[in-house]
Amino acid sequence: MFQTLIPIRATVLLGLALTTPNFAQQVGPLPPSADPTLNVGSVGAQPVAGGNLALGGSSGFDNFNRADGPLGADWTPMVNNFEIRNNQFSNVGSVNGWSLYNAATSLYENAVIEFDLTRNPAGLAYGAAITGGGGSDNTFTKIQGSANYTNVGFYHGSNAGSIGGYGGFFTITPVTGGRVRVYVTNGGDTMNADIDEDIDGVFEYHYESSGLLSSGLVPLMGDGVGLGSFSDVGPVDNFSANGAGPEPVLQVTEIVPDQFITFDISNMDSGSTAVLVLSSVGPGPTVTPYGEIEVSLPWRRTPLFPADANGVVNFTSTLPPGASGATFYMQAVEFKDDATTSLTNSLVVPLP
Repeated sequence: MFQTLIPIRATVLLGLALTTPNFAQQVGPLPPSADPTLNVGSVGAQPVAGGNLALGGSSGFDNFNRADGPLGADWTPMVNNFEIRNNQFSNVGSVNGWSLYNAATSLYENAVIEFDLTRNPAGLAYGAAITGGGGSDNTFTKIQGSANYTNVGFYHGSNAGSIGGYGGFFTITPVTGGRVRVYVTNGGDTMNADIDEDIDGVFEYHYESSGLLSSGLVPLMGDGVGLGSFSDVGPVDNFSANGAGPEPVLQVTEIVPDQFITFDISNMDSGSTAVLVLSSVGPGPTVTPYGEIEVSLPWRRTPLFPADANGVVNFTSTLPPGASGATFYMQAVEFKDDATTSLTNSLVVPLP
């Protein structure tokens, strides 16, 4: 079966609409023997586990910036085991596998999954996006290579190859790494994989495979999303489901006792505004329309501050006389242009 592989050197428009490629070519898939990972514990249809069937969609983000060890409650290993290693999502060995992301759901035709590849892996490695998890089968779309990434696989299960005329293993323009975006078009029939090699917001390369609707795979899928990788030399990073980005971060950057305190809120959208709430009473939680805020009432609230072009709010507030020795509990809310909100981390700050 022929598939369209379209390398692009052009700007990506919003809404996943791509500019016209400079060139396109019809190429057939490589034989299964061309993919060495197919011989290392690939698994076909999965038992029903995790995810929920046809519940709609939500978004989530994980940058894995936490201590080495288990992935945590947001992840369920489905095939083989994964861990946090050096602030990345890492396979524990040279085997195939994937983990389900518990904090978001999306029907396969609506899901947009992004992740970062390890730059120039020291051995055979891949990063894979999973959609349709939680049913008895799922999509498994990967970018693979050693030193450079040289192949795309449009697969199912856990690296289980093509199914029912859909998918296969294809040669791509070599890249050193980059950000991968996986999504479906053409009424649910075509899986797409884009690569932004420089991670500058421009996805230079686009590859696709059609035939999902006639493959027999779609009725078997749920609405879970996830991430896979092969070997511990090719961890992946910065997983995003449906456009979610890093949560805003609240920091206290300076305290001068009995004079002033300086706050910094980063990782915001450039068009957002933020408000800080602060109390000396306790850590809450207080239920609000924006989620549970870990600050007890009564609290003080700042005006709305606009983020700068870098998505940062920085401001200084005077401290009341005699505040030294008190403990402040604080958290901020980001108000975005699309009318959604995000909570920062909460802070407990003893005043010197």
